[in-house]
Amino acid sequence: MPSFTKPTINLSPDISLTDLLWDDRHALVKYLNDPEISRNTLSIPYPYTAADADWWYHKIHDFEAQHHRPKEWAIRHLPSNELIGGIGITYSAHYGINNTYENGIGYWLAKPYRGQGIVTQAVVALCNYMFEVLKYQRINAFAYLHNIGSQRVLEKAGFEQVAIKPSFLTKDGLPIDVVAFKKMAVQNHQQS
Repeated sequence: MPSFTKPTINLSPDISLTDLLWDDRHALVKYLNDPEISRNTLSIPYPYTAADADWWYHKIHDFEAQHHRPKEWAIRHLPSNELIGGIGITYSAHYGINNTYENGIGYWLAKPYRGQGIVTQAVVALCNYMFEVLKYQRINAFAYLHNIGSQRVLEKAGFEQVAIKPSFLTKDGLPIDVVAFKKMAVQNHQQS
């Protein structure tokens, strides 16, 4: 199956959003073996193993090659060239990958890099790409009700809180309350 290469998105001289590389598997295991990340995401298991990293790498590359659409970027620390997080498009199985209103974003960041504004920059940059290149009209995001940090990231990135949805998701057999957010494309209404 032919591969799909997405663009690199530079956030700063030290941070870029890049393709997920085979060599990133070690960093995935190193950083995702964090119970806090698992607790705040829907599908990242804890403990996180080398088999989980291999599965994720293949899932992303197979999806992108099959659909010729971007799905996941590595958040990369350029001085070390190390993957320090991830951000991607969460496609709705119900609405399909080409729907420009119902798909969203998800992200995570390694603990040593939190509190530096990196995720906010990544969210803004990915939203800009989705609006400008993929022609999205609305981007959705969900943050667990207990994850105040993620809610703040979305607010700083220009998302609007839509609703609190009790028992909206299920993780490990338990209901999860979420805060739903949306960000709309800016419409230019210039008069000639």
